[in-house]
Amino acid sequence: MQRNERELTLPAMNYLFALLFCMSVSLLPAQAAHIHAYATCHGNKIETGDTLPGGIALHTARFYLSDFIFINQGKEIFREKNSYHLVDLEFPESGDWTIHSSGFDEISFLLGTDSLTNVSGVYGGDLDPVKGMYWTWNSGYINVKLEGFSPHSKGRNGAFGLHLGGYMPPFQTDYRVQSGVASSEHIHIELDVCPMFEQADWNNHFNVMSPSAEAARLTELLGKSIRVYAE
Repeated sequence: MQRNERELTLPAMNYLFALLFCMSVSLLPAQAAHIHAYATCHGNKIETGDTLPGGIALHTARFYLSDFIFINQGKEIFREKNSYHLVDLEFPESGDWTIHSSGFDEISFLLGTDSLTNVSGVYGGDLDPVKGMYWTWNSGYINVKLEGFSPHSKGRNGAFGLHLGGYMPPFQTDYRVQSGVASSEHIHIELDVCPMFEQADWNNHFNVMSPSAEAARLTELLGKSIRVYAE
């Protein structure tokens, strides 16, 4: 009788151990994906104070990346909470953060901030108005701020200021980026500013300081110049 009871209980114990193992694995934290976001000029990493091709001296460069969604085979597997990141080239560390997700084959995010954020009042953290990226309640956030000097600009002494924002049609300036990328511990997001500078209207729009068709056009040029890759 004792042998029969043992024969019956061993399979049950094996099943229990397997169940406990699966539960412990499921409770482990997801693999971390380290995001590295920065600006480039034709693939070369840049910083504020650099002189770019064409003689453009870039003194200020800030941009929002938000609403990060991780996708596998067309299905959302992870959405970052409070997903707002202000990347400021003056502070390179602002472009580095970690998201606990793995097993993705695609990433989606916004260059800029969505309309709901813009109509919900001001926030703290990277959305705090002290960051210098907020206009007013009826204009919302500046999604991209680029300032400096260009020999092509008709501004005083060649100065320019491109403050790109706007959340109401037809001047919405949030740009959705969706890119296939292999699941990896290191994901790079490069914003190439030079194609936009090369197509800027330096004669008539060297200062863009409110929502407008030009702000929307320049934002789209920047959005199309974003490259995402795994390392």
